[in-house]
Amino acid sequence: MSRMGMTIQEVQALQDHKSTSTTLRYYAEVRADELKNKIDKLQTGN
Repeated sequence: MSRMGMTIQEVQALQDHKSTSTTLRYYAEVRADELKNKIDKLQTGN
């Protein structure tokens, strides 16, 4: 999900969702490139 290669399972674990289908449901309408940029900003501290 980011340049660093986060998988949907890693996002699931971070969000404490019980299944990947829950995670996918929450992120279905999120544009992947926007989400990648937001995650990358959090990881770099910018």
